[in-house]
Amino acid sequence: MKKDKILEFWNSRASLSSLAGTNDIGLKQLEIKTLSHYVSDGQRILDLGCGSGTTAFFLAENKSVEITGMDYSPEMVKEAIQERDRRGILPSKLNFAIQDIRNIDKLLSKQTVPFDIVITERVLINLETWEEQKNAIREIIKLLRPGGLYLMCENLRDGLDNLNEMRISVGLQAIASPWHNRYLEQSDILEIDFAELIEYRDFTSVYYLFSRIINAWLAKEQNEEPKYDAPINRLALELSKFPQFEALNLGQTRLWVFRRPE
Repeated sequence: MKKDKILEFWNSRASLSSLAGTNDIGLKQLEIKTLSHYVSDGQRILDLGCGSGTTAFFLAENKSVEITGMDYSPEMVKEAIQERDRRGILPSKLNFAIQDIRNIDKLLSKQTVPFDIVITERVLINLETWEEQKNAIREIIKLLRPGGLYLMCENLRDGLDNLNEMRISVGLQAIASPWHNRYLEQSDILEIDFAELIEYRDFTSVYYLFSRIINAWLAKEQNEEPKYDAPINRLALELSKFPQFEALNLGQTRLWVFRRPE
């Protein structure tokens, strides 16, 4: 089954540590910085699909919060626990567990204290259909306290299409979404009527413009492969702090902030 192959794929990447979720470390840094803006001291956080724990470690070491990281890859969870212990973070502050996002209704039956924030970072896109994704979002909202926030940081098909249109116009090949991903679509989001969408951000637009178009074009001119750690990508991270760039509408990765009704 496809989901078994996806699990095998993520298990195989567990040993990559901070690169386990993506080879693009700049993108990961941008995601973490953006997500941390919504996290306050004293909150209970669920990092659902935490991978090897990169985001969870940042929050645990920079915020006074209690975090639970969950992932369906046993190898990812194993790596996360080992890294937590290496860093000397107490399990009472940061704990990890194996949990399939398809079965979080079972987690709900065990959960006695709701979370203030639930985070997913490019997790829903590993589910095969919109129905699976929508059901996961519905169950995630149930894990929140009334007024709690779901930070849905996922990839959008419309953003990739816009990016590819520009790439093709300057002689670059289109980027294909990974074989194991089903990107969200704008029309999907309109169907979510069981939570309040309070903010929507295309926070990666300038980063994708610089890294996937300008950097890629320059590398092609030099007959080289583009590098994720290129200086121009680092410049893109600095420019990403300016919200006016979000109007470019070029980001694959977007952030939707949902609130559970009071």
